[in-house]
Amino acid sequence: MRSIPIILYLLAISNMFLAIAWSLHTVISRRWIYLELPRDRALELVNFILSAEYIALFITFLVPLIETRLRRLFLIYMTFIQSIAFLVITFIDIYTAIIMTGIASAFGAILWVEILILALEISPAQRKGLGLGIATAGGTLGWGLGGVIPLITFLTPIHPRNLYPLVALTALISSYILFVAYRHIPRVKDLQNSTKPFSPSVLRELSWRITPILLCYTGIALGWNVASIKLQEDLALINIGIEALPIFSLLYTTIPSVIGAVARPLAGFISDRIDIVKGFIAIATIYTIYYPLLFTSRPPISFVLWLLPLYSFYDTFSILYLEKMFRDPVLSCSVIIASQGFTGLVALLVGLAMKSLWSQTALIIAILVLGILCTIKIKSLKS
Repeated sequence: MRSIPIILYLLAISNMFLAIAWSLHTVISRRWIYLELPRDRALELVNFILSAEYIALFITFLVPLIETRLRRLFLIYMTFIQSIAFLVITFIDIYTAIIMTGIASAFGAILWVEILILALEISPAQRKGLGLGIATAGGTLGWGLGGVIPLITFLTPIHPRNLYPLVALTALISSYILFVAYRHIPRVKDLQNSTKPFSPSVLRELSWRITPILLCYTGIALGWNVASIKLQEDLALINIGIEALPIFSLLYTTIPSVIGAVARPLAGFISDRIDIVKGFIAIATIYTIYYPLLFTSRPPISFVLWLLPLYSFYDTFSILYLEKMFRDPVLSCSVIIASQGFTGLVALLVGLAMKSLWSQTALIIAILVLGILCTIKIKSLKS
């Protein structure tokens, strides 16, 4: 651990506050919607907010282009707009809040990308995985912490909307810590101009190398949606409904986040010692077995399976897989975040269209297998 730059821990803290902000927003906005609207209308509005959050992530495709023309510091300054958007939500209605959510998501995505880029750039060459794992562990932990704070809206007469200044504050802290970290990285000025422009050759290379990532992320996002519903149903089996929010929150966010935060550096440590392409194929293959087991299991086994930190390994391996392909942290991290927006949107639309558990399970496995086969094909061509 001595060779890991101390700045990585600042990046982890910045990521933690960013995740706290978005976890707070997720719980607060849903609580606000269900307080003011009937259930059917509330579900529709939740889907609109999710769509705004996912679509806004596409902006990260522009990060490599912007960084070739403007200083990176300009992008970091722009991330402060996220906290302003969250603060504005305090004073508007739930429908207008969808627009501000999209704005916050766009600049939050840029902040997220810059954290990942800097983590890869400043980590020693042989410890990029560990460096990435440390930086992302903060985000995983922050997601769990942010899910607990809004519980006070169930215990007090505080309206959920009145917690948005707290969301804005945590987002502001995240941007400020990233700014401080950036200013204290001596090597960053030498690294910031390494980004490849979006030339036709880069776009062609990008289009086929990103295919496995898009497929596997889509399958995992679909599976996560189904698993979330399954968790609620399993809690109901033991007479714990979603109205028992503290227990639901513990199982849904807090405990998985603590486990995931520990698993992130471990995933990075392992990735530094294996062929990352083989590791990516292995974790995607595990998911094809994991989801059928989770969907067909009953409590308490289903709870144990839900808590397994597989995503910490997949997310780490996928970022490093693309970084190995492109040898460009800016391009790799930008593509990863934009891909998550695309696959999240696809998963949302498929979830609305397909209601059968078995049809969704079959589709999830088919998509994951196709992603694995594409990865194997790309690896064979590269070798």
